Amino acid sequence: MKKLTKILGAILLTATVGAANAQNNPIEYNTTADETGYFCETSKIVSPVRKDNITYITKMEMITVFNNAVSIGFTITTVGDKEVISIARKHKPGDKQYKTSATVTFNNNRQLNVKDALILDATKDNFKSSASMGCLLLYLNFPDYQSPDFNLLRNNNIQKIVIEGHTIDFNKIKVNTAAIVEQMFKEISQKGYKGSGGQQSYGATPSANKAKSALELVYYPLGILPKDGAGMSYYNALNEVKSKTNWKIDEYQNSSFFTTYAYYGYDITWHGLPFFTAQMTCGEDLQWQYTIHLYKSRYTESQAVNLTNTFIKEIEEGGFTKKAGILEGKSEYPVSKELTKGTYRINVNLCNRDDNYSIRVDIWPNW
Repeated sequence: MKKLTKILGAILLTATVGAANAQNNPIEYNTTADETGYFCETSKIVSPVRKDNITYITKMEMITVFNNAVSIGFTITTVGDKEVISIARKHKPGDKQYKTSATVTFNNNRQLNVKDALILDATKDNFKSSASMGCLLLYLNFPDYQSPDFNLLRNNNIQKIVIEGHTIDFNKIKVNTAAIVEQMFKEISQKGYKGSGGQQSYGATPSANKAKSALELVYYPLGILPKDGAGMSYYNALNEVKSKTNWKIDEYQNSSFFTTYAYYGYDITWHGLPFFTAQMTCGEDLQWQYTIHLYKSRYTESQAVNLTNTFIKEIEEGGFTKKAGILEGKSEYPVSKELTKGTYRINVNLCNRDDNYSIRVDIWPNW
């Protein structure tokens, strides 16, 4: 998942081996979001001090995306637990991650086979050759947060996790994993993640006539502002959006642009597909932009290509001339087209990303 990749980049630079202190401090939760989904992480988790306790969960994470998939992450540090170190070292330097499966046993002896598990060796570089010190970053991935498998994690404490013959013994770690997973899910739900059957509710009041054609999106910025963006200064455009909707807006006054997202309440659709982000730049470089994310768990590349070409065809039917875009022929861009009519220029690109096909539409009315 894209979100997972972004998180890992930060974690791997800073993760280190450490021991929990003696105080059982309350756990705090921090939840953030972007156009792909929600991310919740705990503050440092403090385990009870025991003489035989050489392994600690120092942090847990939850990642949800808008196709209902969910991941639970564990940062586990150790001094002397060869089982944990052996698992961490499966991730070799230079590799993005190590993919495997895992068997989770709970305190009621129920077992869960997780087909999709990711391992990263988060040990600081100068300790990665150590046989006694290590930091393991483990993600258990589930296709649907409503699945019985994921609910097992919400309702039962983990006793152990076995990966390729090596065991992480949670009896020594002494962390109530179920309570933490449940609270992370509650924290994310309170931010607006209320998925059901693949459809999400973001809590904002819907706009009137939110279903738009491709040409409406081309001519009317964000689908609701005046045609061609005529007479729209930064503040005029921003105030009109605020007066017509309850969308939350990220404002960048110094750069004269603003952005909104699906999880901010942006509810404009095309052929039933939500735009995950919409952006407008005002001033001399007047421009507006949309993106749609088609997750690979639900769409094939051919489906994504067909949808992109359908969007392009609707624009052509409005009298626009089509030609190859500047990215045409690049393997990561299955579709790249430029469309022009009068002073209008439109770029439509389909990007093949790690976990989704992203349709991006850029519109310049005064090119």
